Amino acid sequence: MVAEGLDKYPDPPLKIFQYATQKYAQEDPVFTEKFMKLEMQNQRAMESLMRDEPDSLIHIEAIGAHLTQNLTY
Repeated sequence: MVAEGLDKYPDPPLKIFQYATQKYAQEDPVFTEKFMKLEMQNQRAMESLMRDEPDSLIHIEAIGAHLTQNLTY
């Protein structure tokens, strides 16, 4: 957490993260949906790794893929 600069705040990093996700969820109605999908993808990848499944790399690479679909540069 030192590298991210979160060590300078009196609140623990998890509390900062929870506050940020709550704030974004209130401001952006799609945020919660995207966040939940990201959590499900992460959970699936972790389960795949723990089971040592041969296709675990596919699940890892899928994490967050839905977040870049609508980005324009």
